Amino acid sequence: MAVTEEELAKLRVVDLKAKLSELGLPTQGLKSELVERLYQHLLAQEEAANMEEGKDGGEMDEGGQEGDHTDQLGQAENREMEEQQQQEDMVVEEEEEEEGHEMQEQQQELKQQAQPPQQEQGEPPQDQNELLRKAREQEEMLARQRQLEEERLMQQKVREQQRLLEQQQQQKQQEDLYRLQEGSTEGKAEGGT
Repeated sequence: MAVTEEELAKLRVVDLKAKLSELGLPTQGLKSELVERLYQHLLAQEEAANMEEGKDGGEMDEGGQEGDHTDQLGQAENREMEEQQQQEDMVVEEEEEEEGHEMQEQQQELKQQAQPPQQEQGEPPQDQNELLRKAREQEEMLARQRQLEEERLMQQKVREQQRLLEQQQQQKQQEDLYRLQEGSTEGKAEGGT
């Protein structure tokens, strides 16, 4: 193997996260977890390359079925990633729905608090300053709720962009792998003739 786990451990956390991000892998966790994640990924890539080299040395099925098998593996990985993303999106939607219910309840409570109690006849009107203070508090609460909603929407957009970026990176990696396989197949074919 070209890179050992010890060599990866010498990298800075920023560099580890950058490499993991390039590979479309999660970047959260302690440095030891990042090192392990990157090492396992590189190890899996090397094993896959070794398996491909072993296949390239063997006989090719009719119609180039080896390429079909690689495509099927790539499609299966894509389906698995899409299913995982759908599950994550469902959890996020449930959390957002719960937050929406909580906000509605808070708004109703604020409205009830802001409404002055009905006065009985002969009772003097409430203090004007108290009403103004409650109105300001309600406006501040609504402003905070709007800000939270905007932040939630922004986070949702960021997650969607990250998901799309990960899909693009994975697709590019698959295309690169396919090109490498095609190149090695053509190189062996030319060397054999």
